[in-house]
Amino acid sequence: MRLHLGSRLLMTIFVIASLALIMACGGAAEEETDSAPTAAPQATTAPQATTAPQSAATAVPAATAAPTAVPATTAPAMMEGPEGVLNIGFKELGPYSASNKLTESTVWLYVTTASHEQLNFVDKDGVFNPKVAESWSVDDSGTVWTFKLKQGVEFSKGWGEATVDDFIFGAQGQVADDSVSSISGPVRRIFFHPDGGLTKIDDYTFELDTVEPQFDTLLQTSLTTSNLFTSKKHFEEKGENVAMFEGVGTGPWEYQSSTTGEVWRFTARENHHRKTPEFAELMLWEIAEESTRVANFQAGRLDSFQMALDSKGAMDQVEDIRYIPVPNGATEHLGFYGNWYVGHGESDHAERRPGYDPDLPWVSASPDINSPEWEQARKVREALSIAIDRDLIVETLLGGEGSAQPLWMWENKLDFLDEDLRTIPYDPERAMQLLDEAGYPDGFEITLIPSIRGVAAEVEACEAISEMWEEIGIDTTIQRVPYLTQGPLISARSYNQASCHGTAGRQHPLEIMALVFGSDSGWSAGFDHPIVDELLDEAGVQTNDTDRWLVMNRLARFIYENVLETGLYSVNVLWPLSSKVDSWAENLEYGDTRSFGAYEYAKHRSK
Repeated sequence: MRLHLGSRLLMTIFVIASLALIMACGGAAEEETDSAPTAAPQATTAPQATTAPQSAATAVPAATAAPTAVPATTAPAMMEGPEGVLNIGFKELGPYSASNKLTESTVWLYVTTASHEQLNFVDKDGVFNPKVAESWSVDDSGTVWTFKLKQGVEFSKGWGEATVDDFIFGAQGQVADDSVSSISGPVRRIFFHPDGGLTKIDDYTFELDTVEPQFDTLLQTSLTTSNLFTSKKHFEEKGENVAMFEGVGTGPWEYQSSTTGEVWRFTARENHHRKTPEFAELMLWEIAEESTRVANFQAGRLDSFQMALDSKGAMDQVEDIRYIPVPNGATEHLGFYGNWYVGHGESDHAERRPGYDPDLPWVSASPDINSPEWEQARKVREALSIAIDRDLIVETLLGGEGSAQPLWMWENKLDFLDEDLRTIPYDPERAMQLLDEAGYPDGFEITLIPSIRGVAAEVEACEAISEMWEEIGIDTTIQRVPYLTQGPLISARSYNQASCHGTAGRQHPLEIMALVFGSDSGWSAGFDHPIVDELLDEAGVQTNDTDRWLVMNRLARFIYENVLETGLYSVNVLWPLSSKVDSWAENLEYGDTRSFGAYEYAKHRSK
């Protein structure tokens, strides 16, 4: 039987949802739209430096925000070259940079949609398609891959042709000792096996020997955060700390300038090897507040933006509104940080896992899953998990545009998950009983950080969870920090509290599990364990789908029963389109849908 929430909690969630709706409907729209942008450059004029908005939180494009109108008498097919400005709004972009070694993976998500490219990409059907790669093949053992690059792929700004040397240079940057890449572990595992690795055959061909079959080999060549083509010559001549900010890449958009916290500006590269953009300029705007993004879209200053689902009602009132939908396009989970057990007891464990603290109620003093210490911490984690009413979050904060999730990253493959693992009960009375059994009848203190990752209701859901925890006696502090501050602490295994964290919906859970659950991953979901590492390795080398799903379910069961992390919800993503832009849904990449992208395929809408 479903229990009823306390009146204080119900009122809190109602207020959270109501405030989000009021803001989404443009509560400050009048103030935010008073300042009209100046005219955008004509299509025949070389774009000038962009005047920054007065405030990233209250205004959009001052100099180039107003899109150049597409003449009603001219069909897009008649255009002689790129024209107009495409303006896209995001909650958070971070500072523009493009170094495989020193650029945060969250920044690469957006860099790769414009100025840079990977070897290939994944479409909506899960099929890999070429980008800089021309073709690839694997031998009968499933371990030796041969990749051929397209010839004539040019770096921007005159830095020459992309070759195998540039790919290897980028991959080496990801696994460098001072790399900040969150996926350095999988890159090292696949591309730098001590008994195999990368071998240059010629300027356009390389061989990759993974030694053992790796399920995610192609995935690692398609991620928007992995092994991006950066010019080796450019970095060697200019130096890492200069070249990373100059934006030299092979993408269809040439980087021009940026103002951190406000805007990234790009111009179209004509005769690009894949697709010349229809728009002359691309502007990616960082606008923290949903109400401000809504107001600027309503005023015609944005052509699309990262939209909260409770804004749809306001968007539906915009003339000629259209959407690009991405079902299960994003997913959110809750991480219990500090549960790092690989190497427990070894002399360097404290150095490698500085946030490990067995005095925290949700962290075990022993990695032995049969020990009383483990069971005590497990009960605490279970209590925190079952105290969350996931269905209520979906109903109230997502407007029903999503579904409750038991485990992270299974959102598009729940039918393959063992049936008894597909839901998590909501049972606050049982949660309080577990806390009593674990020795915390009066609760304890915990900090909860909502990661800003572009997932709908990520902050509001975290706030609702804090109230649900308060209902079972947990003294919860919500801490709001930029993800670029939080991310390095997570990667360093220094953060040891709780975090709501989201990512794009995945075609297959194994695509990203090694990136976040493995002990050698650059980023952490809050835990590692020798059993998890063993099961990840076992799943990755299976060549038969049936066998792989069997191992995946063993892994899922271990995580579920020990509550090493817990799923929250998946959510459908809707990207609204202004009246001047037509859909390019068929060209979207599905490696990471948070970053939207494929802007080179954005079309002028016929009048």
